[in-house]
Amino acid sequence: MSIRLLVSLLKQQDSQTEYKKFIIMTDSSMRISNLKRRIEQEFAELFPLEKPFICSKLEDQYGYSLSNTALVSELLKSDDRILAVPEDQSRIFLSSSDIREIIFQFSTMQENLSSKLCDSIASSYNPIKELLFTILPLCFVKNPETMHNATIALSKSLHEGNFSILEDPENNDLLSLLVCLLQYLILEYVEKDIIVQNSIVDILEIVSQSKKFVGKFQSAFILKKLVSSSKSMNSVCKAKLNRLLSYYGKDDGNQMESKNNDYSFLYKSRDEISREGASRTGFKGMDYRTNASGNNMRIRSINISELVSMCQSSDPTICSQGMKTLAKVADPSDESVKDPEFENYIRFFVTACTNERQSEEFKEAAAECIANLSLREYLRPQIIYNGGIDTLLYMIKNPLWVEGQRMAAKAIVNLTAAKRDLKMKVIADLSDEIRKLYRNELDSIVSAYLQALISGR
Repeated sequence: MSIRLLVSLLKQQDSQTEYKKFIIMTDSSMRISNLKRRIEQEFAELFPLEKPFICSKLEDQYGYSLSNTALVSELLKSDDRILAVPEDQSRIFLSSSDIREIIFQFSTMQENLSSKLCDSIASSYNPIKELLFTILPLCFVKNPETMHNATIALSKSLHEGNFSILEDPENNDLLSLLVCLLQYLILEYVEKDIIVQNSIVDILEIVSQSKKFVGKFQSAFILKKLVSSSKSMNSVCKAKLNRLLSYYGKDDGNQMESKNNDYSFLYKSRDEISREGASRTGFKGMDYRTNASGNNMRIRSINISELVSMCQSSDPTICSQGMKTLAKVADPSDESVKDPEFENYIRFFVTACTNERQSEEFKEAAAECIANLSLREYLRPQIIYNGGIDTLLYMIKNPLWVEGQRMAAKAIVNLTAAKRDLKMKVIADLSDEIRKLYRNELDSIVSAYLQALISGR
């Protein structure tokens, strides 16, 4: 039978100052030790921005401490008030020696911390190796909430600017762990878990650019499992997976068996000559009398994949030029490029905004690209799903990068235009910047965008 309890949390163990209050429903057959963990879990869900609350003991409304081994029904009844006393942080972290309680609390802490990792700007953390070794083990746990949070955090951590870490021989242990994890998730969860499906496809889209990863990862059974899982995917995820499978599945008889399917490394930079080479090499100069009319008949078309390849060049000038061009064609007023042509590159644009290997000019153009794409209703949900909001908030909170603040603020206003709940969350996250706005401490353009954000609530 479920009962209702009124819970008050103390701020410190040696103080009677009440910290938080909430009401929980709990099973009367639960032990007091498990009720403590239940209170910790409820606190983490209700107050995600607060530090985790570790409960040392529970007291009833008369000040008597409740035994950990007793049942809730033996000591409490519905609508009773209980007081949760926190652990003394200067002493041992967990005073109990009950193995079940320790395991339960360990699972709760994993869930809480993985949630914070998922919500953080993981893509900007260095060194990336330390971050990956922290996240990867969490993806193996059986708690679905922890596993989901960890896989999403992993997909946010890997991007165009850091996947090359897998090529370093010193990181073979990291590569092996990542391959084992992806194969495990594909075999156990990919056909029945939508969150895992999306995260795996996002991760594969990045790491498949690594030659060493592909050599260790691909196998006929794994690819077959991915193919069968595509039946339950949404259209966006399925399109990404089909593109990956087309690179993994094509055979090349000119290579040794151990090096088979090396064509997948062309994923990052595809040679258009293979498709249009005949028309180029067979071109003959026209007579001067027909040359003018021939030029008028030619129509220049924009190829988004080629522009993205420019952005991945080793020359920073070419990278910046490619991203600036993408920002211009992303404007909805340019009807020559349709929304579906951008959808496979949304994640690339989001991670480009915080790519430390690129210039500020490149990152500003990437933010402008996001701002323009967020005006396209079809692409707006995909930008939000791929971490666009978190990335833009990170840029706005950087006071040393004014131009980046401007582009990010513009994009935030566009993204939250029709979503009131999302807008309120963004305003809460920008509380410090909004205070600076009213103190006249922000750039005038950034202030104008934030004012538009607030007035549109």
